[in-house]
Amino acid sequence: KKGITFCDETRIRAVLRNLQEGVMVQKLSGYAVRQIYFRIIDSFCYGIEGASLEIDANQLRQSLEQIWNRSGTVTELFEGMIQSVSKYFQDWNNMRELKKTRPIRLAQQYILDNYADAVSLEDVSKAVGLSPSYFSSLFKKETGQTITDFLIEVRIQNAKELLIKTDMSISI
Repeated sequence: KKGITFCDETRIRAVLRNLQEGVMVQKLSGYAVRQIYFRIIDSFCYGIEGASLEIDANQLRQSLEQIWNRSGTVTELFEGMIQSVSKYFQDWNNMRELKKTRPIRLAQQYILDNYADAVSLEDVSKAVGLSPSYFSSLFKKETGQTITDFLIEVRIQNAKELLIKTDMSISI
């Protein structure tokens, strides 16, 4: 099975617009437009299933079938399809981004919960289930700072709060 390997929303929109233009230029019958439309749906759903994307192909199919039922013109039909397909791929890309940043969020929470203790790169990377070297470069890439810098920043912020909110003093 060969599925969608790259979800480029701009490309998908362009392909659907070209199909729309082709259908409109040829002045096809309603039956022919229906056949084309449902083949497009089948292709998208097949591609999604083949690529094992975390998009519910059946839900997308139902959404696109509803667009067929409520559209009165070819323009409405394709505009609805373009919007629906774009939304599904935007949602998929957003979900993918969230999954990619999940280890970062977990690490930040781990540091926030444990900043008062001795915290090492090994501790944090173990908490998020990644190797220290990979996690260190991922953290730097995603946040723009090293884990050590983030830990120091958290410690300084918490020290400031203690100084402001309590009558504790600085001692060495």
